[in-house]
Amino acid sequence: MAVVSASAELDLTGTLSGEGKLTKTDDGRLLLSGTNTYAGGTDLLRGVLDVSGTCALGTGLLTVNGGHLAGKGSSTATVPNDANVLKPVTLAAYAPLKLSGEWTASGTVVYTKSASNELTIAGGMKNAPGALTRLNLNEGTLRFASGADVYLRNSTADQASRNHINFDSPTAANAVRSLRVESGAKVEIGCMYVGYGATNLISVAGGTLSLQGHAWGGLSDALIMGAKGSVSPVVDRFDVSDGFVYGTNGFWFMMGVNNGYTTLDVSGARCRWGVFRWARAPRPTITVTPSRMFSFAAMVCWRRVSAGTGWAT
Repeated sequence: MAVVSASAELDLTGTLSGEGKLTKTDDGRLLLSGTNTYAGGTDLLRGVLDVSGTCALGTGLLTVNGGHLAGKGSSTATVPNDANVLKPVTLAAYAPLKLSGEWTASGTVVYTKSASNELTIAGGMKNAPGALTRLNLNEGTLRFASGADVYLRNSTADQASRNHINFDSPTAANAVRSLRVESGAKVEIGCMYVGYGATNLISVAGGTLSLQGHAWGGLSDALIMGAKGSVSPVVDRFDVSDGFVYGTNGFWFMMGVNNGYTTLDVSGARCRWGVFRWARAPRPTITVTPSRMFSFAAMVCWRRVSAGTGWAT
């Protein structure tokens, strides 16, 4: 069944069953909210596909070749389907949206998290060999829950492909965004870039966050915090209360990269960094609870010399 909704909105609230496939084309919105059992899969080509409930997309594979996927309704919209993602896609959490299937990206794919509700990853999110995959957190909360198995990395040696999880494009100047890793979740990426907006929080409350680093232009980055925006002061926070945070030797954990305010609070778990660097002004706030493991291979205090002339230690 091909659904062409042009610039209009179409709600299908009944039950869709059978062996056929549903294909979303054109630029309009299609809402699926029934207890659907159709088995042929869903192709998202254009426009917005709104989902509500726990099985709106039937039982088959979701193929994303354009368009936006959005959570709608008064409770969490769950997508348990496996997905093959071929083009960039916006994941809009107008209602809480949960992805619990195995998502695989091929080619150049950017996931963009938008809208103020929570996006939960509770399944796989990986890139196929040779793919260039990133996740932009523009608004709201991104939650890696139990069952999450995330791998976002690539070997392209340029700055544009460095930020595998990226906070640098908030929906608004005063956007408050957060990323949370919970018990039972495994997240492995190259580099995370945190800055702009109003308040940005990374919280590791269990599970594993592995920042393997990304090399480009002679630099080696694993985590970058403190890129201030137009709201003052922008505060970037990294709180570790449980689990394990790992940074590869030789790659930078950078606090205050662009004179932004940063805090690090290690109250539990284990943290192991490669090269730990922070700015002289404004100085970051670093709190480590006694008896907690916090180790690094090297530590450097640096400052910005002047615009366009680089850094000095």
